[in-house]
Amino acid sequence: MRLWRSGVSEVIVRAGILAEAETYCAGQMTIEEIQEICESARRFHERNDAADEQTISEIIDNIEHVGTPSLSQNLEQLDVRHMMLTEPPAIEWIWEDYLARGTLNLLHGDAGLGKSMISLAIASHSTIGAPLLDRACTISDVAFIDAENAKQEIHRRIRTAYDRVSNIDRLHYFRADEAILGQREQPAELFAWIKHTTNASLYILDSQRALWHGDEKEQAEVGRMLRYLARIAEALDICILSIDRKSVV
Repeated sequence: MRLWRSGVSEVIVRAGILAEAETYCAGQMTIEEIQEICESARRFHERNDAADEQTISEIIDNIEHVGTPSLSQNLEQLDVRHMMLTEPPAIEWIWEDYLARGTLNLLHGDAGLGKSMISLAIASHSTIGAPLLDRACTISDVAFIDAENAKQEIHRRIRTAYDRVSNIDRLHYFRADEAILGQREQPAELFAWIKHTTNASLYILDSQRALWHGDEKEQAEVGRMLRYLARIAEALDICILSIDRKSVV
């Protein structure tokens, strides 16, 4: 079906299906049966396309009589005149050119590359306002939510990342025993509570896989979760850094 919709010719589609059937279904199906499946799929594709075109045409013809569509609630019409006449707000960098307040950011890579240690380095430089990789860091409270490491390992990592005690009180480290994203209690409430109790500006999630109930193979689910986190970051004016670990297959 996807091949037909993408514009691939019927001859190529049939040849591909026949080749796959010969490889995986040899002796189990006749050529006639395979061709009948191809024909059935083609007819289904044509009927669906015709139905889609008819539906679109009906909507266009009756647009003046159609009320406000329900999907419009997902759209925010911006005041571009106001934007044109006023200066845009300054970007509030936590780590210059990399991490800003009101944004969601992903640190993605294979397991074992040191993403957690990198994020701890970002946290340690942010809590004391020291430059990192020649980029300025604004002094910030940091909330680190860890669902990957045991207390003993966290202890060792903090001792490695923090070579001085100054401003250690700006690091607020939480260990999560289970996934917290996707629970009935909305994650927004949790982030709001952490901000209220710690005044943290940077939130590090280690890791997305361990802190989320969903299936990382389902792109639609991942997209919804990331959009939700992005809205939380914008609403609370915080920066979220989510560590995303690739699967080891």
